[in-house]
Amino acid sequence: MKYIPIKNTIINAFGTFLSRMSGIVKFNVVNYLFGAGADTFYSANANILSLRKVLGEGPLVNAFLPIFSREKNTDAIKADEFASNIINQIILVSIVVTSIGIAVTPWWTKTFLPGFVDDPEAFSSIIKLTSVMLLSTIFFATFSIGMGILNAHERFITSANAPILSNTVFVIFPIFAYKSMGIMSLAWAIVIGTALQTLAEFIELYSIGFRYRFFITFKDPNVKKFWQVFLPTAFTYLVQSGISMGLGYFASFLPRGSITYLRNANTILYAPVGFIGAAIAGAVFPIFAKVKNDNSLLAQAWQQSFIFLLFTALPISGFFLFYPDVLVNLVFRDISLAFSGSTGKYTPELFALTIEAVGLMGTILIPWSLSLIINKIFYSLQRPYFPLMFYIINFILNIGGYIAAKYFMLGAKGLIYADLIAAWTTLAIETVLILIFVPAHYGSQFFTQASGFILLSGTSWLILKPLHSIYLTLSNPILALLLGVTIFFLGLGLFVASTKILGIYPLKQADA
Repeated sequence: MKYIPIKNTIINAFGTFLSRMSGIVKFNVVNYLFGAGADTFYSANANILSLRKVLGEGPLVNAFLPIFSREKNTDAIKADEFASNIINQIILVSIVVTSIGIAVTPWWTKTFLPGFVDDPEAFSSIIKLTSVMLLSTIFFATFSIGMGILNAHERFITSANAPILSNTVFVIFPIFAYKSMGIMSLAWAIVIGTALQTLAEFIELYSIGFRYRFFITFKDPNVKKFWQVFLPTAFTYLVQSGISMGLGYFASFLPRGSITYLRNANTILYAPVGFIGAAIAGAVFPIFAKVKNDNSLLAQAWQQSFIFLLFTALPISGFFLFYPDVLVNLVFRDISLAFSGSTGKYTPELFALTIEAVGLMGTILIPWSLSLIINKIFYSLQRPYFPLMFYIINFILNIGGYIAAKYFMLGAKGLIYADLIAAWTTLAIETVLILIFVPAHYGSQFFTQASGFILLSGTSWLILKPLHSIYLTLSNPILALLLGVTIFFLGLGLFVASTKILGIYPLKQADA
């Protein structure tokens, strides 16, 4: 029986892929213009990203969409009134949060980024950057509600592609403004980009007949239901954001440039988590919800999604492990060299450190992606406290690892090891609970496929070592880029072909 909706997975993956690729171009601009000097921007932006997770699309859409969809199907006018009411309340909350945030930014920076206190210029820069970027929270929160309205009307293109518009603004604006505005050009690019993506979304909302009204009332029972769902969901995201804040805290003590290359390594690693892990999890979630009352069918769906994720994630993870230099050069070096003849302020030392970080973190793609699917299973079983528990466990493990890394003076490598240990340990706990709540018979085919994917992934990349040796001799960026892309697709092709030859190719089974 088919449990993996291939078409929906590909659609989700492609949209996420385009967004992540435009984000990588964005960070290329930051690297080129500012190099190690971007530490202050990344530190300030981490605060904003954490706030967006709490007051952003995850909690807001999860709380808003079910209520709005139900009202839309019975009374469209009442649904629009409810949406307008929530938009106004969220704008009001965002303004209050932004105002408080600007007021406490000096204290926040001193408390959570103490490594910058002894550097007055960097400390002042973080405060200014944070204060400006906080304005984007108002637009982003409004955008999230708009996305919920469009999704309820089965309109996905604008909300899915809006981040590309925002990233495009981020790429263009600093190039023209950095000489006069310096690193503050990055902060204003985020505000302008977020405002424009919100405007684009509301233009489409108007085109489908949505009419905004300016009023606020807390007496509507639907509003109470919204906040009852939103607040605990936001708390879950707050716990998740605590890991990022903890990383920023301990990374602030590292030599300047460390935050920049660690963030760049994370950018590379998070990209496939989005278009593999998140795409698969989003596609199978409706199926989990549909079969949740039949434990046998749910177990089959879980096994198929697990195998399918291993099939897609293992070769990518193998590429990270075997050829991190090719990957980092493809993403951050070759294109910049081809167009401008240099990598700007992103020095060879920063490249070497980024390559080392990506190589060390190569396997983290697996636990990060599998955790997304496991969380969807527990959400489908209406056990939302389990994902919260997993986030808390992961948070405790991460922070404990960061403390140990600082105590034993392990530097950036210590922070990376902490992330790896926390991710794999959390996955082990999640897996044990899945075996308890979704007991299943794991036959020989399951273990043959899983072990086969691991073996074939490693073999496929090892075969290409001679090509990698040639790659290391190339000085022309275009030739290096072409050979790097060739190595990547050859490795994937060898892996897929070998799974077909050995009869463990999973897509044929998923479509059966």
